Amino acid sequence: MPAMKFFLAACLLLALVNPAKAATDTLSFNDADRISIVGNALADRMQHDGWLETLIQAHFPDRHLTIRNLGFAGDELSVLGTLHEIIQTADDRRRPFE
Repeated sequence: MPAMKFFLAACLLLALVNPAKAATDTLSFNDADRISIVGNALADRMQHDGWLETLIQAHFPDRHLTIRNLGFAGDELSVLGTLHEIIQTADDRRRPFE
């Protein structure tokens, strides 16, 4: 499993710093942008390790980015509906019981 994480991190790092691609496509964020990770099992497993969020925050330290992982296993976009409903569902799950 650590080898897979290293491989994925290396691929992401190469994608971010590839000089041939950097000349044409750049990843940029404005100050206080919000990034949402949406998906099912892969995104859900990414919640247990913060390596992607750490890599993005380290690359853009002055942007004050907010990153939320909204993925959960078994997610099907056709079942949940719109992105607004997905975010509302994630917010409801994070709220403490009243």
